[in-house]
Parts: sequence; C-alpha cells; structure tokens
Amino acid sequence: MGSTSSKLVTLVEAGDATALQAELHSADDANQCDTDGCPLLVIAVNHGWEAVTECLLGNCANPNVVCPVLRKTALACACKDGNFNLILMLCDHGATVSEADVALARQAKVSDVREIVRYLEGKLEEEEE
Repeated sequence: MGSTSSKLVTLVEAGDATALQAELHSADDANQCDTDGCPLLVIAVNHGWEAVTECLLGNCANPNVVCPVLRKTALACACKDGNFNLILMLCDHGATVSEADVALARQAKVSDVREIVRYLEGKLEEEEE
C-alpha cells in the first residue's frame, strides 16, 4: 500500500475527481491510504463518489484491499449502501464478490435490492467455476 498523501485524501473526501486525476501519477498514488490505513478507494465508495471511484479504478486502485478500520473492501461498502453503480464499477475492475457482500446487499434499503443481489449471486457463481 502506498504512503499517505494528505492532498490526495482531501481530494477524495471532497469528491473532486478532476483535481484528483491531475494529482494521480501512478498506481501507488491510487492505492494510498489515509492516516488510519483506510484506502482511498474505500473512502470514495463510502462517500458515494462515483467519479472519484472511477478515477481511482482507472489509475489501478486495487478493489480487493480491506480497510483495517472498517474491516471491509470497497465492494462490501457499496453493497451495504446498495449502490448498484459502484458495485458494477468495482466488479468491472476485478473486485472479488463474497457471500458476505451478497448478505450485505440483501440488507440494503434500496428499491433495486433484488437486482443487485441477483447480479452479485451471478458474479459469485462465475468466480466459483
């Protein structure tokens, strides 16, 4: 995991994808963490920042890193919130789906929860093959 850059953390927390893109120069940058060890990608997903998430993933952020504070991946956070756009984005960039992710999605209070769960269960089956 990369070292902490307070500027990158500030841009992610502010949801400023344009400025963030200008500051990202390598995959190491995209995989940095805040001072608590929480990956930038998890921070972006927790805020629901789709453009920032896309920017980080486009710069090789690892979608499977677990945040030591939350003990969750970015995908688990998106599932908990029922954010289908972020779930699709993360899966398209290699996020590994687990039974725990499906369980979190089932508990989400969103109208398209069934569609989300069906999608995740399909991804889980693909990964098991």
